[in-house]
Amino acid sequence: MLTTGFPRFKGDLFGTFVQELAQELARGGEMAVEVLAPHAAGLPTSERVGSVEVRRFRYFWPVARQAVAYGGGIPSNIRSSWIARLQVPFFLCGFFLCAFAWVRKGQVVHCHWTITGLVAYCATRIWRRPLVLSVRGSDINLLEKGLLARLHQLIYGWMDVVVAVSEDIAEKLALVGVPQSKIKVVTNGVDRRFRPGDRAEARQELAL
Repeated sequence: MLTTGFPRFKGDLFGTFVQELAQELARGGEMAVEVLAPHAAGLPTSERVGSVEVRRFRYFWPVARQAVAYGGGIPSNIRSSWIARLQVPFFLCGFFLCAFAWVRKGQVVHCHWTITGLVAYCATRIWRRPLVLSVRGSDINLLEKGLLARLHQLIYGWMDVVVAVSEDIAEKLALVGVPQSKIKVVTNGVDRRFRPGDRAEARQELAL
């Protein structure tokens, strides 16, 4: 899996649905799942999280100044920080170099968020692998107009399968020219093993 966001620590909410999907796919040991995500200060570049191998790529030094990913999210970071804008080429280059070395080991490359589709497409020109891209609302809302919208349309065309997390997103993908045969609707899952904790304990912990 290629993603621009993955939980950095226990309790982190950034990209939790990516982690949950990876863990479910790896459950039982029949499928090996590896995740490539951006690095952040204080994190290891490689670790095992549950049943999933996680590799984090560095893209700027000192690492404490890495500003593209996490925080308010990539679009917000780029809009609000000139440092983040400056780092975008380094971010894409670091992502590509790690992906290029990494994808040859896998059988399928699953991308989360559209920009990872661009990285995956470039990285698999030698190591040919099927490409799957999961699209969410933040992606599809960029399809109004302009160069960025055109780039997104190109990326969707390069994918073997485009996963929409809702019927509404699937309809929008079809409207911008993604063939119906490529579009699959797979909503974000819910853990059916979920059991709510004690209400009184939760209120005490949250000081309510």
